[in-house]
Amino acid sequence: MKSQRATTESAGAAAREAHDFTLGLALFDYIPVWFFTFAVLFLAAAWPLRAADSPVPVDPSAPPVSLTARYVANPAALAASRTGHTVFCAGALIAVFAGFAKATWKLLLVLKAQGGAKRVSQKTVDFLGARFFPRQLTGLLLMAVAFLIARRAFHWNRILPACGRFPALLFLILMSLAFLATGYVRAKKFDRLSARSNWLAEILNCVMQASFLGLVLSLLAA
Repeated sequence: MKSQRATTESAGAAAREAHDFTLGLALFDYIPVWFFTFAVLFLAAAWPLRAADSPVPVDPSAPPVSLTARYVANPAALAASRTGHTVFCAGALIAVFAGFAKATWKLLLVLKAQGGAKRVSQKTVDFLGARFFPRQLTGLLLMAVAFLIARRAFHWNRILPACGRFPALLFLILMSLAFLATGYVRAKKFDRLSARSNWLAEILNCVMQASFLGLVLSLLAA
């Protein structure tokens, strides 16, 4: 009896939490996560991880390689780059998990409110929806630290000027504007259970992550 009552209360809580969410909104939530996932996969694949093919004297002042090259002449820079790559992948996994967990949380809320996903416990739903920002922030910080660790393996003299040229500059501007707009919406008008607020936030997030992917691809092609 208690178990049945708890299940009923959980279902009712899920229905109240889903509010006016729709299946379309829940599925749309996955799109920016996929954009981000592809962006970090391209970055991880382009990471400088290999030593130079030909023997090169160990020279601490030797220039590093570009973002698209995968060979590092300096052994110390190569070791740091490999460490940074490990840290980057760990951070990317955490950030990607946070995004997919949040999107799945929203999808399960909608399905449970419609009487579906009965085999999924409320504890699972709560776990997926909880601590999104700490997870995401942890992942992004690790990714940033990874670039600091491996900074000698990247030719920043090429990367930074490339950010100021078309189309990378366009993607950078769009990403920055979407980021600022998202911060404003979440600080001033965001209602976690409102479909309208969630649609606005997800559209801005989609623009931001699509721009991030475009920036990564344009830099890799530079």
